Amino acid sequence: MLKFHVKSPITEHIVLNVYGRIDRNTVPKLRRNSLKLVCQKGCQRIELDLTEALCADSSSIAVMVEIHRAAKVRGVQLIISGIAPNVSRTLSLFHLDKVFEDVIVPEKQKAMMPPHVRPSRR
Repeated sequence: MLKFHVKSPITEHIVLNVYGRIDRNTVPKLRRNSLKLVCQKGCQRIELDLTEALCADSSSIAVMVEIHRAAKVRGVQLIISGIAPNVSRTLSLFHLDKVFEDVIVPEKQKAMMPPHVRPSRR
């Protein structure tokens, strides 16, 4: 079962904590909830926190690509934190690590920092 917890430490910065298994059965729920937040008026940054989530198959990667595209079109900064090493390897295998280069943040505390304070990865 997939569960969510939404918090907004800053009005424009929404954090979506995801709990449970992300697979082809639960991806529609993740897509619906994430896109709803991306489209929310005033949203400038959304953090998808996957620390407590298990990305079980390729559908989890496909939905991350879809959320990334939607955020980019709307001018919303997407941050994905807490991503498992196996998902990072899969992204790299399909050369999606370049697409997500400025999106994936390995450490939760860095993701919570305002963009002008967060250390650059370059």
